[in-house]
Amino acid sequence: MSKTIVIIGSTGAQGGGVARAVVANKAFKKVKLATRHPNADKMKSLLQDLPGTKAVRVDLNDKFSLVVAFKGADAVFGTFNYWGTLAAVGYDEAKAVEMEIQQGKNVVDAAKEASVKHVVLSTLEDVATLTGGKVKCWHFTTKGRIETYARQQEIPCTFVRYAFYYQNFEALFQGDAQGNVHLAMKDHVLQTVDTEDAGKAVAKIFQEGPRVWAGREIGLAGDSMPVQAYLDIYNEVKQAGVQRKYVPEDWEEKAKNPVTKELAEMFYFYTDYDKQCIRDVSATKQLYPGMRSYYEYAHMQWYQQLLRLRPNGQDE
Repeated sequence: MSKTIVIIGSTGAQGGGVARAVVANKAFKKVKLATRHPNADKMKSLLQDLPGTKAVRVDLNDKFSLVVAFKGADAVFGTFNYWGTLAAVGYDEAKAVEMEIQQGKNVVDAAKEASVKHVVLSTLEDVATLTGGKVKCWHFTTKGRIETYARQQEIPCTFVRYAFYYQNFEALFQGDAQGNVHLAMKDHVLQTVDTEDAGKAVAKIFQEGPRVWAGREIGLAGDSMPVQAYLDIYNEVKQAGVQRKYVPEDWEEKAKNPVTKELAEMFYFYTDYDKQCIRDVSATKQLYPGMRSYYEYAHMQWYQQLLRLRPNGQDE
């Protein structure tokens, strides 16, 4: 019998990485990409890039649509987009929190009702509870509460917690005119991961199955360095203009600004609650030995950019 997997969030960073990895891994014969908009250009492009995949319409706010999509599926990957939900409700924080948690419950309940054999959820820590309410960091806390609910339902579930994405550095490392990169983080190590490599680790979890992974969690990471060490690599690769320099800022000041509040609280949790926020490079590489360091990732990106700019060794 052909094994089937349904992937939620396939047009995003995490779900897209999982979709590409699952197709390449060939652990599943049928790959369904769950989406609200099957005919959207982004989904059509993804389907062209991943032959043999199929788009299936779901709405995370509609449990019935999820049950229909999950029927006959052996496995489900679920990820949730707090930022998208926040925008959808007009940036009403309370509504966004309630909606995302309910979306997570809908996925869990639908998987249980459809008798899915293995569910992998991308979750994070319940920061509000772990910090005694000092900070909320809702884009973490909502996912932590989804994980708690999933555990209570006693379904065959695995929880993956992604480290800070390598891909985020392109936006955060631009710096000011003097090259100063301001982050609300102490002089502390930052665990990071490439979303494509993380997808390959998740594909391996699906391949090994619930007998090995049910009830377990893993913090996915490919590197762990102080922020300036990442900047040194970034400076080397970019080879242009102002050199970036890390300038740590006070997280409490950043948290006063609604625009920077979520990231400030996240970086506070990363540093002051690091023992409760485990992203394990060693365990991740044991699961997927091909996991690249940031140095390897950045140089590969630079090399690929050169190839695009100078095909066959010539300038366009």
